Amino acid sequence: MSDYSLRPTRVICSVSSFQGLPELVESLLQLIPEITFYCTTGTLTQLKERVANNHHSHLVDIYRYISPSAHSRDIVKTLDWRIFLGLLANPDSANHQQALQESDTRLFDMVIVNLYRKVIDIGGPALLRAAAKNYQRVIALSSPLQYPLLLSELRRNNGKCTVVLRRALAQQVFRAIIRYNRYCLKLLK
Repeated sequence: MSDYSLRPTRVICSVSSFQGLPELVESLLQLIPEITFYCTTGTLTQLKERVANNHHSHLVDIYRYISPSAHSRDIVKTLDWRIFLGLLANPDSANHQQALQESDTRLFDMVIVNLYRKVIDIGGPALLRAAAKNYQRVIALSSPLQYPLLLSELRRNNGKCTVVLRRALAQQVFRAIIRYNRYCLKLLK
């Protein structure tokens, strides 16, 4: 995969902390008017309450994209093969392109997830790991503290994020997951 700057247009967003998120979304929409956010229910509800009405068309319920069965919606949430295909596929691979086309799957190029406390989060770490693994073409944000850094980068580079920052964010994801796994272990003691 080539080393290039990335202009994000499809974002998966599932957060437990809304600190700075509405401001991030508003800023991203100003910088990248074609961007769309695929959000879990709680995140979507909070964003619709806090983001300007003229931006609501950029906020999509991720469940309209993946169509989980009603009984699984509150259990598995973002653990859907189309989401992970969209995060992990290599657009330079003919086989991956064929899989994307045959399944009508979109490529996602950013993940915004912060991990839940008090319960053991499964989907959040999986999304972050997939995004970080594929940092060559996916931006992984695991903390509200990273939002200003990303916005600064995008403003400097005409809405694009360099691979240098994507790699640094990927490293932070794996550090965050190590801390989160330790936290989960303590919950089980």
